[in-house]
Amino acid sequence: MNRFPKVSNILMSIILVFQMVLYTMIPAFAAGDSESVNLFPNPDFEKKNDEWQLLTGEEPSYSSEKFHEGAQSIVIPVGNGIKLIKRIDVQTDSSYKMTAWVYGKVDVIAMMYSREDAPIGYYLSGTPFISGGEEGKWTQISGTFTADDMQVDNISIEFRASGSDCYVDDISFLLSAGYNPAPSSDPVKLGCYYFNSWTAPEDWSRIKYFEEEKIEPVIGYYRLGSTEVMEWHIKQATQHGISFWVFDWYYDVASRTVSEQNTAVDHSFESASNRDDMEFAIMWCNEEKDISSWSEESLVDMTRIICEKYLSKGNYLKTSDGQNIFVMTRPDRLISHFGKEGAKSILKKMDEAAAEYGGFYYIGIKYPTVADATELKDVGFEALTLYSYSIEGIPTGAMEASYDKILPYVEPIIRAGDKADILPIIPCVSPNWDSRPWADLGDRGTWRTGSTPELFAEMCTTLRKYVDPELNMMMIGTWNEFGEGSHIEPTTEKGCKYLDAMQKALFPDTYVEHEVMIPTEEEKSRMDFEEIPAVNPETEDGNFVVNPSFERDYGWVTFGGGEIQYSDDCIDGERSLILSVTQKGIKSRSLIAIEPNTTYTVSVWVKGNADMQCALFDGDGVWIKGQYAKFGNSGQSRNDDEWVQLKGTLTNKNKNVAFIDIEVVNVNTGDIDILVDMAEIRKLEDKESEESTADTAESDVDTKEPVSSESGLTDSDENKPNKIVWIIVASVIIISVIVAVTVYKASDKRKKADKK
Repeated sequence: MNRFPKVSNILMSIILVFQMVLYTMIPAFAAGDSESVNLFPNPDFEKKNDEWQLLTGEEPSYSSEKFHEGAQSIVIPVGNGIKLIKRIDVQTDSSYKMTAWVYGKVDVIAMMYSREDAPIGYYLSGTPFISGGEEGKWTQISGTFTADDMQVDNISIEFRASGSDCYVDDISFLLSAGYNPAPSSDPVKLGCYYFNSWTAPEDWSRIKYFEEEKIEPVIGYYRLGSTEVMEWHIKQATQHGISFWVFDWYYDVASRTVSEQNTAVDHSFESASNRDDMEFAIMWCNEEKDISSWSEESLVDMTRIICEKYLSKGNYLKTSDGQNIFVMTRPDRLISHFGKEGAKSILKKMDEAAAEYGGFYYIGIKYPTVADATELKDVGFEALTLYSYSIEGIPTGAMEASYDKILPYVEPIIRAGDKADILPIIPCVSPNWDSRPWADLGDRGTWRTGSTPELFAEMCTTLRKYVDPELNMMMIGTWNEFGEGSHIEPTTEKGCKYLDAMQKALFPDTYVEHEVMIPTEEEKSRMDFEEIPAVNPETEDGNFVVNPSFERDYGWVTFGGGEIQYSDDCIDGERSLILSVTQKGIKSRSLIAIEPNTTYTVSVWVKGNADMQCALFDGDGVWIKGQYAKFGNSGQSRNDDEWVQLKGTLTNKNKNVAFIDIEVVNVNTGDIDILVDMAEIRKLEDKESEESTADTAESDVDTKEPVSSESGLTDSDENKPNKIVWIIVASVIIISVIVAVTVYKASDKRKKADKK
């Protein structure tokens, strides 16, 4: 949902720690969910491997003289035992049937471990769940292990000799019974999140030039404002059983205006000829950092806009009783800002404002833990769902994990939430995750390996069990979020394989073999951008600005998003940009990464009364509100008939600033358009940089010989909270290490005691 990474590597690690702690009380998914799957490795002991060892730590021995079937069995010396080194994942409220052939008398014990790999204890406080066998003959023993403790994540099985030496062969450990929800038997109503931001050529730069994978939609690198693009997407989606979109939707609460980022729902979907084939809803992406402008009045005003623009449409998504589906990305932010009672009151007021259209059915993006589900229900939310899976199952501190780690992590959480029956759950399935395209091409981000259509189909089948019978809805995350790797839209490399696998899993009766629909070259030319610029291009002379001379149709946007026009009166090339009297300014669309304690020259040529500035952005690409590096004397009158170079230097001394743009601000008070040309941002050589010592030096602009002004970016009082955050982060890391060491020592001490 965000073009830039949301957290740094360090913060990502801390989030992972928090999440692992949060789910300590939640069990992991069983390695197999079928009675036919034997969870024991090497169950007949025909192979000699390191998956088993004696309780005393030595390697076990094998017997080729006494065995039940095959060629050998494993030997358990009297007074000793064998234990399974490889853990078996178990799921809560489920029973497992174990069988084994034994020669002699044995006790079978399960050693239980938590999600944090901490030993919990032996089964039933040391009581074996199986005891049996006879001296001098082969006997089959069997018993049932029940995982009824929410803390239990995995177990290790131990066989202990009772009496004399004994032998074990042909063992099995099978899931036999468990919690089995009963979803609706009707065909599930399937929706898909729709990402809004493919509106400019540079939006695709990090996707096209992502080195790890070829990513290109079969309809090309499209312009999202195109009606044809949406018509293609609707055809592709409905062909595979998807019946509604949930559009990412952005609203500027401070200015009380709908963001121009909502192009897909406001323009292309609205004008699509086949729009009635799809229902739609909006998801308020309330992720802005500054929420000080949130108030009951501002959110009720937002509701009125939503009613007029969307709820009035005949194909807006509703529940069976006529309520309008309204999804909120961060319901926790509403609660943190207003408190529980305040949030409850606001949701009620918003619902009342929409009463004429049927009111709202509030869905929050949140894991269905008992605590979170209870809190959201108390304030007025009516269902829970998820968006995608970014860190689920990724080890603490790691950036990658295999795709097959998602389901064992997610399923028990959804399972427990479904069983608790606090709020209805709308299961979300996702084909993959890879945020590296948005994260500086691999410098940051998390990603999955090993995703296949078959594994995705398994996720669909498994989570289908938790569909609420009344709502009967599932979500796909996402249709086209290529920057996060969670897309299911057909691509040139993968075609419709994931859509087909999903359809076969959820709608087997409707699937028909088909060719991937591909537009003609003529159709494609109407939908695609002619050129996708390189990522962070740098010209031969060291200019970091994308399309600095306005010779191409990308790289720039006006304040407010008005249309850009051009003039043949220019400094160099064939044209310059016209900043009309009605437009407040122009800014570079792509952000420019700047290094700490490094000096850059910033310049632009203008004809008319304009100023130059750079907005400052943090490491996540989010504007540090109100923060600019400004150059020259603002508002100084200039000759409308003469080209002037506005020029200055910028030194980054603020550790919180990672990116800048370049902006030209209209300060014209007359009725003459301003011309803009040749924007530049270059790094000064070290020698030159050392000569720039002033933090804030301003100067007039000389039309003949421009004089440099320097803007030093330093830490301000506004950055002090960040220091507190880092103190907290450091404290959490220290505490986490202490806890880990303590647990390890306790575990080691226990193991030593057991050996004794």
